Amino acid sequence: MLLQDAGSPSDEEEKWLNALEAGELDDMGELKRDRDTSMMTARQRSLLLRQEESSQQEEMPADSVPVVMTEEQLEYRKQKAQRRKQQAQEKKENDKKKTVDRLLNKQDNKRGNRGRFLRKDEPRIAYRQTLQQITMSFPVGMDFPLPAQRASEPPAIQFCGVPGCTNRKKYACAQTGVPLCSLACYKRNLETHRRELSELATA
Repeated sequence: MLLQDAGSPSDEEEKWLNALEAGELDDMGELKRDRDTSMMTARQRSLLLRQEESSQQEEMPADSVPVVMTEEQLEYRKQKAQRRKQQAQEKKENDKKKTVDRLLNKQDNKRGNRGRFLRKDEPRIAYRQTLQQITMSFPVGMDFPLPAQRASEPPAIQFCGVPGCTNRKKYACAQTGVPLCSLACYKRNLETHRRELSELATA
């Protein structure tokens, strides 16, 4: 015994045609689905209840004469519903295409920014250590073994240039170039420098 699938395409198409003749399709030309109120907020449930009440009030009374539609009117409604369905599908495809383009552009921008921080293709020594061995790779043309080098001597310790001060230099005066250690020595150095300039001017 064969059981007919309740969700077959033919059943769906028959439901859609019946809803079309009855004028029960939604604005997008689709079948109206029952909404799950358990997934709605209190405000959404309230709006849905108002819509249902207004639709019930707009329904024709039971004793009224039903409107008989001609074949041309039915065909017009069918074409109109198909156009709405096609427009909705085109809008969906356009939105999907825009989303894909935006994601691709975002990835391209990331690749471009990542390329700024890549090192230049310069010759360098590669060091590699594994469980079996340790290897070092040298660029072509580099001397091996490497020539011995000595560490450079550390710079000599400089002291404050203000007479009578034995502290180490922390910075240099921007005007005179004299090494200084503190704000007090900076002021003393400027006073000495101004005094020397005034003596030269009066000489």
